[in-house]
Amino acid sequence: MRRRSAATARVTGCLLAALTALLLTAPAALAQAAGTTGGLSAEDLGLEVQVGYGGRVVPGRWIPVEVTLAPSRLFAGDVGVVVETGMGRMVETREVEVAAGSTKIFRFLAPPAHSVRVQVAATGEDEGLNVTPALDRSDSFLVGVLGADVPAEARPIASQPLDQRGTVVPVDPAFLQRSSRALDPLSALVVSPEVLAGLDDRTRDRLQAAVATGIDLVVIATTDGTLELDLPWVSATGATTAQLVRERTGDGEPDRQGGRVLDPGPLAWSLSSADLGWSDDDRPIATAVNAGKGRVIVTGLPLGEGPLGGDDAFWGRLLQPNAPLGSNGGGESQRFEQIAQVAGEGLRSDDVALPGITLIALALLLYLVLVGPVNGFVLARMGRRELAWLTIPALTVVFTGAAFVASAGAESASGLSGRAAYWIDGHGTQLQAAALRAPRAGDHRLVFDGDDWDLAPAMWSEVPALVERGGGETVMRIALEALQVGTATAYRDLSTPPPLSLDLDPIPAGARVTVTNTTTGTIEDVRVRAGTLVARHGSLAGGETAVLELDRDVLPVQQDWHDPFAGLRAGDGTVSAPRSLEALLRWSTVDGNPGVVWATGTAEDDVGLGAPSADGSPTDDRGSFVAVGVTAGIPGTDTLPWEVDRRLLTTGFGEAWRPGPLAVEGRIEAVLRFRLPNEGPVGRLVPSLDRGQLQGMFEGDMAPPMEEVCRTVEERDEDGNLVGTVEECVVEGMEGVEQVAPAIPECPPDAVSCDIGETEWEFCFEDGTCQGGGFEPGMPMPMPEPFPGNVPGGDVGLQIYNHVVPGWEEVADAFAADETDTTVFVSPLGEVFVRAVGELHPFDFSGRGIGAVRGAA
Repeated sequence: MRRRSAATARVTGCLLAALTALLLTAPAALAQAAGTTGGLSAEDLGLEVQVGYGGRVVPGRWIPVEVTLAPSRLFAGDVGVVVETGMGRMVETREVEVAAGSTKIFRFLAPPAHSVRVQVAATGEDEGLNVTPALDRSDSFLVGVLGADVPAEARPIASQPLDQRGTVVPVDPAFLQRSSRALDPLSALVVSPEVLAGLDDRTRDRLQAAVATGIDLVVIATTDGTLELDLPWVSATGATTAQLVRERTGDGEPDRQGGRVLDPGPLAWSLSSADLGWSDDDRPIATAVNAGKGRVIVTGLPLGEGPLGGDDAFWGRLLQPNAPLGSNGGGESQRFEQIAQVAGEGLRSDDVALPGITLIALALLLYLVLVGPVNGFVLARMGRRELAWLTIPALTVVFTGAAFVASAGAESASGLSGRAAYWIDGHGTQLQAAALRAPRAGDHRLVFDGDDWDLAPAMWSEVPALVERGGGETVMRIALEALQVGTATAYRDLSTPPPLSLDLDPIPAGARVTVTNTTTGTIEDVRVRAGTLVARHGSLAGGETAVLELDRDVLPVQQDWHDPFAGLRAGDGTVSAPRSLEALLRWSTVDGNPGVVWATGTAEDDVGLGAPSADGSPTDDRGSFVAVGVTAGIPGTDTLPWEVDRRLLTTGFGEAWRPGPLAVEGRIEAVLRFRLPNEGPVGRLVPSLDRGQLQGMFEGDMAPPMEEVCRTVEERDEDGNLVGTVEECVVEGMEGVEQVAPAIPECPPDAVSCDIGETEWEFCFEDGTCQGGGFEPGMPMPMPEPFPGNVPGGDVGLQIYNHVVPGWEEVADAFAADETDTTVFVSPLGEVFVRAVGELHPFDFSGRGIGAVRGAA
């Protein structure tokens, strides 16, 4: 292992001390940097800082930071970005040199943060210029334009039917080349075929990864002929120039604009002028196809240009927010911080172990033998018992020193690591969790192989971390006290193939899924899941294949208000990696949404993904959790509920808090957006919107709430004479304060049995395990409040959007008759919107679905 000189250590210590001092003494938000560095002021440096796209930041999302330098004379030094999140502080620095009269732009990608500060310091200076720009937290969703200026005519977009505002912002492709997370703040990205064709392979891969994980890619068809977009998802195969017309009522002249009509792909939904009410022309002017958790849309009209290209109704149909929109985004920020916490908890459960009691007892016994019988015997033979005043202290010092040297020499590995990796339609992302336990105070290093990692701080007790890139490595340096633990979460895009392959074949009530282990090692606990439906296999050896069936046409109800570690804790109550990383993905990517069929499993090693090092030594690898997903659109089959992509959006008054992947609290309005995977015609919709009434940490369907029964009771004196009457009300099934236990809740398929006893009860989680609790004998058993939308007089109403009227209708009325034409609730681009209105405190969408059966229109 390479050793650093004492001088190097002192320089490093001084640098970290200076950074710590800067962090702790940061001034209030500054509009402009004050002072000088290297004799240059901010004006002399031409210093400009922009945070977010168009100066806007989306809470809970990664933040692009752009620093521009145009100095009046040569400048050499460091440019750094300081971020402070709810989990820690981090500084990323970069050595720069900018010639006089030239301009250089330096780009950083910061994790979701409460504050961002930019430092510029000349070489040899500990302090320099500091700029703390205000974070303009966007209250609208962002639509990016890649590699081009935002059209001057572009107006804010009003999504329909959500009526949420969307802001158009420019996006530099250089950010995307760095990481797919650069597009994390965006709901959609608009690009021309020319810009798309000009992207290098690395940038194109990151764009496709961003689409697979949730954004909508909108391609503007600019030429006639075959569309060769070189994407794995095809929504249109060709374009033809046409004169598009929007008729005017009365004597008004119609609006006309040259655009392009499209040839839809095999699975694409289409939007025409007739669908918009412009004219009777039913030729497609926009097409859409599901792409992982996102969409690929092709349109024949330019963004914001001309009377039709700038029409709100047109772009409002195409573009929707892809995440809850809250007043402060508290739910999204909380979810990101939860990831860091889950990763750290899973590693810290294997924290420093103290010596065993046997070893301590043997050491003490050896010491007592040495200072007692052995020391006395030797001194007696020598006839010098008075020397005991010297030998006992000397033996104590020698024994203590030997124990210290032995413990230092037997020092265990100082680093732990584990990873979660997921692939959607072939595009992969790795999340690496690492922990470093300091055997002694000083500067410590976590080193990740590759300079393309995006790092986020995680629980360092206010200890700042310094991130450096270069030499094919990403290094995180932390100053820790002895036995203090530092943890980190790191993300990167993957070019390696997934360890599992999936093939889907339709069966009458679902799909048959063939899973193959493409590695040479064993993958444990292999499962196939779609939405809340899970099929289990067990171990799958290298090269082995398993066939599992998802054979239900209705999603089982699961509870989303739960501890993310539910069902994963060991007997001692801990959740170690890779199980903790499974909880992490169940809380975020593999979140119970339909639309993607997943194969998941765990491995004892890194499955070829690599592991970081800690202070130059390999970390103790705790294994991997892997998830491989494919878009579930099977041509020619019925669209089943578990095939429907479901996304929760929150609107209205209040705070957006998400205690579960599909749960919402503190809102008076929440919307579910369903995206059907296959093009129509849709014969009928099949709702399961009356399900999911539970809350708290319970799962399954509960028996109806016990009813209160009242009766008139006569009061008589000791002689039996009537003295009056009183009304007495009791809960049916209760006698005094004792309560008869309700029926055992129905567990998911293949779940273990969950029992209810006299003093304890258990309810089953998604994976079939049971979670229990207890209560004192004679006391009523705790019961969750009933779901407000499913009881008489409840104050939550469910509505569905009619795209023809247009307007919202009560679900009960919309599906009242079998002959109801439910296709009016499916937009031309295959979207269905359901809204819950009322006092949503709390409200749970778990298990609620819209299925569509294909057939003649």
